[in-house]
This record gives sequence, structure tokens and C-alpha cells, in this order.
Amino acid sequence: MKLKGVFAKSNSGKSETSTEEWLEITIGNFGKWQCWISFLLSLFKFPIAWVQMSIIFLARSTQFWCSQPIEFSNMTEQQWVEFSRPSGEKYDLNQLNNGFCNMKDLSGGNESLPCSDGYDYNRTVFESSIITEWDLICGKERLVDVSQIILMSGILIGNILFGLYADRYGRKIILIICIVIQTIFGFIASWSPWYWGFVISRFLVAVANGGTLVVSFVMCVEIVGGKWRAIIPILVQTPFGIGYSFMGVLAYYIRNWRQFQYTLSAISALFLWYIWLIPESPRWLFVKGRQMEGRRILEKAAKFNGIKTEVFEQNFEKLSSLPTDTKKPSFGDLFSTPILAKRTIWLCLIWFFDGISFFTITQYVGHVGQNIFLTVIAGGFLTIPGQLICLYMIDKFGRRNTIASWTLVSAVCFLSIIYFPKGMYPHDWQRLTLTGIGIIGVSISLCAVYLFTGELLPTVIRNTGLGLCSVCSRIGSMLAPLIISLHDIAPFLPLLLLGIFNVIEFFLLLMLPETAGTHLPEVISDLEVKKYKSKKHKNNNDYVAVPTVGDPKV
Repeated sequence: MKLKGVFAKSNSGKSETSTEEWLEITIGNFGKWQCWISFLLSLFKFPIAWVQMSIIFLARSTQFWCSQPIEFSNMTEQQWVEFSRPSGEKYDLNQLNNGFCNMKDLSGGNESLPCSDGYDYNRTVFESSIITEWDLICGKERLVDVSQIILMSGILIGNILFGLYADRYGRKIILIICIVIQTIFGFIASWSPWYWGFVISRFLVAVANGGTLVVSFVMCVEIVGGKWRAIIPILVQTPFGIGYSFMGVLAYYIRNWRQFQYTLSAISALFLWYIWLIPESPRWLFVKGRQMEGRRILEKAAKFNGIKTEVFEQNFEKLSSLPTDTKKPSFGDLFSTPILAKRTIWLCLIWFFDGISFFTITQYVGHVGQNIFLTVIAGGFLTIPGQLICLYMIDKFGRRNTIASWTLVSAVCFLSIIYFPKGMYPHDWQRLTLTGIGIIGVSISLCAVYLFTGELLPTVIRNTGLGLCSVCSRIGSMLAPLIISLHDIAPFLPLLLLGIFNVIEFFLLLMLPETAGTHLPEVISDLEVKKYKSKKHKNNNDYVAVPTVGDPKV
């Protein structure tokens, strides 16, 4: 029996079935099995958020002063601070990073002396942090930034390394390796008695975290089809905001940085159960020619979805061969054809600007409120409306149009904030409103660009391509602190740059094709073949209509 619309003629004359129809025919585009696996994979967003954002609580700035010698122990803390304060120095309890690196000469001299007994800290909000643990003050402040830059570089390396290995050796095995590394070194980071031991441990956690970020998302894209290919990759992003908010709640109750880091690592260790809970991606198995393994997973999925065994076998027998590519992927493959090279370059630039925008604006919001716990909790939940709006718009208006329109909205918001100077209006409501809309716009762009990128790249190099794009995003995130520091030169500069970057991203998006309603490309040749077939279809009835993934201009 010939399945209408399923087969397309290959160059060899043999019919091939795309995995898009193959998935629909065997187990359906979406069922209980896909729902369960997608839910499990979405939970990875919790540790992803914790690793990337926990520095907010691990290194919270606080007031400090020289430790009180024993002979002055009869003084209260406030009396000692005032007594030991160097001449001419001011101390403001409302300033977080405010303190003295020296103290006055207690013998009556006019000179300021080093703190011979070390430092004490205001522990009203936090019992301890990495700042209080290793005295990252008085010339050592930059070590906090160094630790975060090293962490982001770890995520960057993980995106590249594990993205490539997942295309070569499989999604599941790489995901499990990442979970093990993340668990082990997460605990080590909480126990480390040395600053550099903490930094190196967190770097290795970040490498593994970068792998789980890319691989878990790709698996979600590959197990669903039809309209669900747009819905599920967006919904699985939601736990990131929830995890970010949950971290704020956890930090409120756990004010000791070691206990906080240990608790996050202990919760993340629960993902070790995924060794038994998640399967390999059947799409990847079939593309790599491992048909029997893929069929066994599909049989279990069909049973979970309520499809009878005999029905599954009948449907499976109707299918023709699938396009395969057993060649080991490399980054060079992303530039192996003109169409793919252009897509890769434009996507890398888009992710770069998205990384700058997201991390810059979220840090900008972090300076708005005085209550760090409330600010983080609210900031996490603020990303959720953007994801729900994204879910509606990508189905209604397409992927590219959704990203482009909200990128432009964000640009307008960032540039408009410049015209409302801080403190001019009550509670700065105009600035806060525009900032909130800008964050929603950036959240929508980030959600949709994950899906958009996954649909533009073939299965055999999808992880590799997403890994490279994530690297560009991480490079952008590293530039965020530098952009924010331009506020000291001129308050409008960070917002001006954000506006310009988003306008550039808007025009880059217009150079890529829309992917809504198209099949996922499986092998690199699909980008050329499908374009060729769509052209041939106009004059040759031997070719069955196949939705075009490539655009003749791309």
C-alpha cells in the first residue's frame, strides 16, 4: 500500500521516508510517551538555571570592616566601626559593597593601617558567601567576575564538546555522562577549602551543564512531530524561569553558601535516575543506520501510547528506507555547502546578540530592587509570559516573524528608556514598564530561536550546530558586564547598544527562511535535494510534493 505524501524519490531512484512521516505513522506525532519524555527532559532547566545564576547568592556583596581586636571586645559592632573608621572615610549601611580596607592608627597616629586581624562582615542578610569565605575585597573583587567568566567559558566548551559528541555517539550516553560530571563536581565545589578549587570545580560543572543544555533540547525536538514540534520545545523552556525563582526561595531559607551549593547539587543528583528513565533518540538511531535499536524503542513507545503491537508492526512494514548518514560529524560540516554555511553564520550572529541582550537586561533588572530574594523570584516568573506568548505566535505567524517582531519591540523599548531619566517620575514606572516589555521580548526571542535553529539544521549535525550557536551566545553573555559598566561613562550607552544590537539581529533574521510547516532535514543533502525537488515539482509530476526546508536565496 502506498502512503500518499510520504515518499519522495531519492537520487538513486529508491523511495525514502522522512522521519517526520515515519514518526507520525508509527507512534503518532505526540502521545503519552512523548509527553513523559519531554517532561523529564524539561526538568534539566532547573540545574541549568542554578548553575548559570547561582553566583547572585554565592557572591552577594556585603559591608565589611577591620576585625575587632580582643582589647576592644567591649565595644558593640557599630561602635567599633565608627571608632576604627579611617579619617575622612564614610560608611553607608545602605550600600552593599561598602567598607574599609584599612583602619585608623589605634595608638593615636594620623595614618591609616592595614587590617592586621583580618575582616568582619555584615551577616544580617547572608551568613556566608564566597566573598566572606576568601576575603574577595580590597583589590580582590575582580576574582568574583573571574569565577563567573570561567564558569561561562565552561558552558561554552560544554556546548561545543558534548554537542559534537552527542551527534557522534548518541544523545543518551552523553546526557548521562554530563549528569555524572555535574553531580560529582557540584558536591566538590561545596566542600572546597580553596578559592581556585571552587572555581575549577564549578568550571567542570559548567562544562557538563553546557552539554545537558544542548542535548536535552535536541532530544525534545526529535521525539515529536507535526504541530507539537513547535509547542514542546517552547514549553520545555518554562522550568528555567521556575528554577530561577525557586533558587530565590531556597536562598531565602539557606543563607550559608556551602549549604546552598550542596543543596542545589543534591537536588541535581536526582537526575542520575535518568539512566533508567530516558531512551536514546530513535530519530538519531535510524539516521545512523541502527534500525533494530530504533525499532525496539518505537515498539515500547507505541505500547505506552496505547497502540497495539500488531497495528504498530503493520504500520512499520509500510515504511520504506530512511535516509542515513553514518559519517562522524564535525564543525566543518556546518560549512560544507553554501546554504548550510550561510545559515550557520547568520544563526551564530543571532545567538550572539541574543546572549548579550538576555544577560545584560537581566543584570540590569537585578539592580532595580533592594530585596534580592524578591527581585530574583519575580525576575524568574517574568520570563514565563514571554514563553506563552511565543507559543501562540510561532503557530500563528511563524518562527522567523515571531522572533523578528519581538526583537524589534525589544529594540524600541531599550531605546525608549533613554528618554525617561531615572528618578524623573514616581517609582520610575515608565522605565520599569519598558524594561519588563523588553525582557518579555528577549524571552520570546530566546525560546523561538532554539526551535528555529533546530529546524534549520539537519539531524546529523543538529547538536553540533546548536553547540556552536550556544558558544556564540556565551561569548555574548561574557560581554554583558562590560556593556553594563559603560553606565559609569554615560547612563544611556548600555541601552543604546542593546537597541542597536537588536536592530541588527532583526535584519539578520530576515535573511533566513521560515520553517513553519516544513519537515526536519535529516542529512545535509536534504537542504539541496528538497530545494531541487520543490523546483522540479513544478514541471515533473514524478515528484511528490515535499515541503521545502531551504529557501532558494539561502
